[in-house]
Amino acid sequence: MNTNTHSPTEAAFLTKVKNAVERLPPSVSGDRAFWKSSDGRVFGLFQDQVITSEFLPIQEIGSGDLMGHAARTVNAEGDSVMLQFDNLDSNTFIASDRLLRALHTLNYFGVSGEPIRLFLDVNQRFFTSIADNHGKAFRLLIESLGLGPEHFVIQVLANENTDLSTLAFAADNYRRNGFLTGLHAHAPLEVQSLIGQIRPDFLSLWLNSKWSLGSLPDLVRAADQFRVRLLARNLGNVSDLYAIKSAGVKLFQVQPQRTQPWLNID
Repeated sequence: MNTNTHSPTEAAFLTKVKNAVERLPPSVSGDRAFWKSSDGRVFGLFQDQVITSEFLPIQEIGSGDLMGHAARTVNAEGDSVMLQFDNLDSNTFIASDRLLRALHTLNYFGVSGEPIRLFLDVNQRFFTSIADNHGKAFRLLIESLGLGPEHFVIQVLANENTDLSTLAFAADNYRRNGFLTGLHAHAPLEVQSLIGQIRPDFLSLWLNSKWSLGSLPDLVRAADQFRVRLLARNLGNVSDLYAIKSAGVKLFQVQPQRTQPWLNID
């Protein structure tokens, strides 16, 4: 089920984004950052690599209600691509990071069927390249398209070496600019500190061999205390879905090519 309930005003802003897509050239054109294909999708260039967007559904377990979509970057054939940022200077990195978010925004709100909420990743290096007021430039961009920050979740990509105070500072800046915030946890030990110190709106649990599904109920209780919504990702099979539902996790990201029966977990 799609929980999207756009008002007439919201329908107008979708029209504005669609019009922006319609004005794009049909092929690479001069210094234009984007172009659209014959099927309407928006494409761009990242270090001479042609890229576009794919959107993975985020749903409630059991009901299948659609809560939004997570964006990921794919090539023209639809295959996931690994983008290399390490060789970029700070200015090029900032421009590239913003290009990706703009690309996904145009495809999601201007091309996809019924957009709800877009989950966008932001690389941790972005927060050291920008001194403060993170999210201001992106807010100005989306407002120029008639969109608002309430339709986005900004997810910080971090690793075990990321300073929590840096994450907290960046997340607070995005909140001040009206965005919902998200973080990623790749191991159970990360979860308590991320919940307690940063309190994002959403916390993605990347389930792998490091996780004991038996530890999830304690994590769910901690998340509920601070009103953090847990989102399960990287599910291996339907038994994992039963386990996280039993633990109290309510949201999961549908894997690429995942079939409908996965959603019917009552």
